Amino acid sequence: MSKSQATFESNNIKFDNIQSIQFNPSGNFQIWKYKFMTLAETLNVDEAFDLSCKDNEKKKKLKTMLIFSLDETTLSLITAGVLTKNPAEIWSNLLELFESDTIATRTVTRANFLQMKMVEGENMKVYVSRLLNMADKLTALNEPPSENDKLFVFFNGLSKEYRSFAYSLEVQPGMTFQLAAKHLIAHYERMKINGELNDGLNGELHFTQQFKSKRRLWCSNCKMDNHTNSTCRKPNRNKVNDTRKTSNLTFS
Repeated sequence: MSKSQATFESNNIKFDNIQSIQFNPSGNFQIWKYKFMTLAETLNVDEAFDLSCKDNEKKKKLKTMLIFSLDETTLSLITAGVLTKNPAEIWSNLLELFESDTIATRTVTRANFLQMKMVEGENMKVYVSRLLNMADKLTALNEPPSENDKLFVFFNGLSKEYRSFAYSLEVQPGMTFQLAAKHLIAHYERMKINGELNDGLNGELHFTQQFKSKRRLWCSNCKMDNHTNSTCRKPNRNKVNDTRKTSNLTFS
């Protein structure tokens, strides 16, 4: 292998590693956009974002970065002829797709936000992150969700094993989304440690069992707490009364 070939392959490896900023359509587009533009600026190819760029080498590099960063679904949504397009056109179509401020876009995004549901077995932190990403998308479209909206979607989208615990949070005055998320993440971690998530236990049943185990025990025999008639150590009142009645009987 010649020195020039080694240099070429080394450069390719570096370039491939840099291209590994993968785009996730369900993630936060603004964060990915910031990272990608910062990378392009670092590589000195940001000039190719402009249609007026005449540097073919920069255009080629930016186009390669875009094509290898975007997923196939997003590429197909941009246009079928993406491979023949200028990188500036690809970038423009991408921004139009994810930053379009139209009534239809706002309506669909808000509907998706309100219908969010927790996937079965999903990590609570992942669920919270997905909800916040959707909230950020609405904010970028000048439709920021209110605190009550976020709480409603958060509680409504929880899977059944969290409903009993979530209800105890809902009834607390002054509850915020941030506080509710903090409590439910901690609750998720406790359930995970106790093996309740792995066993597939129903959270509502577990809550009911806990409640039953904490019921007040009361003995009607001695009128004391913490035990029942069957375990009472004092004389049985009913038997004593029966004995007294028998002893008072007179025979003619």
